[in-house]
Amino acid sequence: QTPPLGQKLGYAWYVVALLLLAYTLSFIDRMILSLLVGPIRADLGISDTQMSLLMGLAFAIFYSALGLPIGLAADRMNRKNLVVAGVAIWSLMTALCGLARSYAILFLVRIGVGVGEASLSPASYSLLGDYFPREKLGRAVAVYSLGVPIGSGIALVLGSFVVKLVTQGPAVILPLLGQMEPWRLVFLIVGLPGLLVALLFYLTMREPARSVRASAPVPGEFMAFLKLNRVAVTSHFLGMSLVAMVMYG
Repeated sequence: QTPPLGQKLGYAWYVVALLLLAYTLSFIDRMILSLLVGPIRADLGISDTQMSLLMGLAFAIFYSALGLPIGLAADRMNRKNLVVAGVAIWSLMTALCGLARSYAILFLVRIGVGVGEASLSPASYSLLGDYFPREKLGRAVAVYSLGVPIGSGIALVLGSFVVKLVTQGPAVILPLLGQMEPWRLVFLIVGLPGLLVALLFYLTMREPARSVRASAPVPGEFMAFLKLNRVAVTSHFLGMSLVAMVMYG
């Protein structure tokens, strides 16, 4: 029996809240590195250029490049599983940043953070499109998008508090992990809770029926769409790029 619309929308807003939580965590995990430049450089003996590659290239290239194939997967695969896997991967990789004992390892796990986070938005937009009727979809996407400013703000405000709290103390010896400098503890503190969020997704979120069934791909269809809508697509691409430059700047 199909549940009443009110019940369906009530659960749909719960999904929005879950996705907003995940989006917020993704920005905390993404930006916390910017607060730890000094101690990481001192500990690993790396240059400003190497640090900038950790904060930019290692994350952005793989986050961007994997967006298209993951978007294709979201059109055809179980989106709940994509979100669960993505949240678990980027949270684990953030925690592993605290265990990296060399620049190369830290670079690789930052790539892992980008790979995990690349799965969230394609799957989320597809899920919201099936959870909400068209007349309410814009509002749902707007609430989900609040994860960007909220996550950025928490990363800088709460993150700086955590950094101050742990960097004022000495290194800590943890079972199995050995000596952990304060900056390493920060990565563990902000990364590991994401694994609980991934478990919450797995246990409580349902995969909705698709409103539009994916058909077999037509050769050249995607490029034809881009050519037909090149002005709109280019404008959105440039606009979002400028928004990102302002936010990260």
